Amino acid sequence: MEEINVNRLDVRNVDDLTITYDVSRAAAKMGFTPPASAIGKIPPSGNPLVAHKFGADPYALVDGNRVYLYMTNDVLEHNPDGSVKDNSYGSINKIGVISSDDLVNWTDHGEIEAAGLQGAAKWATQSWAPAAAHKVIDGKDNYFL
Repeated sequence: MEEINVNRLDVRNVDDLTITYDVSRAAAKMGFTPPASAIGKIPPSGNPLVAHKFGADPYALVDGNRVYLYMTNDVLEHNPDGSVKDNSYGSINKIGVISSDDLVNWTDHGEIEAAGLQGAAKWATQSWAPAAAHKVIDGKDNYFL
């Protein structure tokens, strides 16, 4: 645990006025959990957007002021003893989605089940290199994969 001492806190409100608070008697103890180690592509020679999972074949869709990336969602495959084995690329049935409004900070939205019995396209066995489209139909936003 580290101790952090703060003497002053400046808050800017919606009217662009700064309010200063004396917080010199306040103290907080906080823990730090380091980020998970990369399992996808290892920086600096890997993917600059995500390092906690794989994200291949990205397709970008801009909606408003936000860009969404739809990606092939590959996963590590394991031997019965739990060790990582050579990838067969036969388990790709989900699409990963991340988005950003500044191309620096990214939000991971998880996966879309696209192929297989749980997927939207039950007839498909795999989902590689996805693409997305947007169209307004009868005044409603519609999104297509």
